[in-house]
Amino acid sequence: MASSNFSLGIAFLTILELIVPLYALNYVNLPNFQLDRRTAISFVSSCLLVIGPSSKANAACLPGDESADCIGFYKVPLDDEILPYVETPEELEKVAPGLRWVPRPQPPKTYKEAWAEINSLKTRCFALDDVIMRGDFTEAGVELLRIMPRVTLSGRVLVQSLASTKSKTASQSETADFGLRALRVEAAYTQVLSKLNACDILLGQALRDELGSTTAAQILILAELHDANSSWEELQGAVPQDLQRL
Repeated sequence: MASSNFSLGIAFLTILELIVPLYALNYVNLPNFQLDRRTAISFVSSCLLVIGPSSKANAACLPGDESADCIGFYKVPLDDEILPYVETPEELEKVAPGLRWVPRPQPPKTYKEAWAEINSLKTRCFALDDVIMRGDFTEAGVELLRIMPRVTLSGRVLVQSLASTKSKTASQSETADFGLRALRVEAAYTQVLSKLNACDILLGQALRDELGSTTAAQILILAELHDANSSWEELQGAVPQDLQRL
């Protein structure tokens, strides 16, 4: 019963994690942000993976778990609210017996570290094209398992740093501009994560032979990956280049 309640709880938190930022972003009407058809389908698919039946005995993984059997399945969100339940193997076993424990990924310590990591993650993401063209869906999926939690953590550090920036020498308008930049960065990195999650789901379906031929799977995955690459460009354009004050 505890395991069931925990699964429903993390599913609910994940839905909130996705819906609330999207509502807020639409409310402030940020440019170049839209919930397109493929993104919506990917969101629904990920929810179904949580609440629907699965042939996989343990159809959920903690963030940071790089095991190949996590590809395409539900990832517990990186939220502080969930931390007490997953902080140690013993705590995890109480609420979700059988869920594999891994150490919680740690965020970058500074804005500069987060910015450097975002650039490194973008390069790694772009390199997935060749891996998918080779038809190595497992290698691509495992690399995404490594990339996605790092995008979440680095993106949060960027947003939190920008949102809290108060410079004694900065004018009121400059301080306000950092707040708007924080919104732009949040919109962009949320979009990147949405596309990467969609790629993860498609890679899982490809590994289970649910997408037809290898060529058909490659076309679908590459289309989503190229959308993710465009979102990376938007993210980089939103991040201030002057890092000296942060």
